[in-house]
Amino acid sequence: MNAIELFTASGDGPHAAMCARCKRVYPSDIDRLAESCCVCPICGGAEDAGKLHWECRFAHHKQAENAALASAQVVPYVDGWIYSVGVLGYRQDRFFHDVTELQEFCDAAEVTLPERVHPCTEMPYTGLDMAGAIERMADEHSEGWQDNLDGIAELNAAADAFNDLNKANVSYTPDTQRAFIVADALKTTE
Repeated sequence: MNAIELFTASGDGPHAAMCARCKRVYPSDIDRLAESCCVCPICGGAEDAGKLHWECRFAHHKQAENAALASAQVVPYVDGWIYSVGVLGYRQDRFFHDVTELQEFCDAAEVTLPERVHPCTEMPYTGLDMAGAIERMADEHSEGWQDNLDGIAELNAAADAFNDLNKANVSYTPDTQRAFIVADALKTTE
């Protein structure tokens, strides 16, 4: 975006470069940043200082996600959590409990149901590892430090109770190597 080279008062330089649009200054060894400042990396159009072309970035992201969906192995639908790519524009949360919830969401938002979505893989709760935490803390201290700690048995008992209370908590991650056809999945839920 037409970087302006900056010189010292005596004419030495250039020692820095400035974005002509927002006036942000960059060291001369990375003046390419001044040149690309306030420029959308996707469409090449001018951006306002500190603001992004969200439409371009979202479209680029969605294009990459759709390519991943197209190249994913098509598998039959198994009831469970699913991940849908930008079903509602900039929607950050793209996880749904199942295809019925996805369909209800799309109907309510009056948006097109996606053709394909990724199934999710369950990630079980791994629990607190107090022995590992204390060992990592001991690495920061002098030798024998952990031998002087009091309350380790109580801490371990509390961690065990916490782990037992939370063992049913799981999270999910998209399996981007696999996808299923939403229309086919909805037929199996009728």
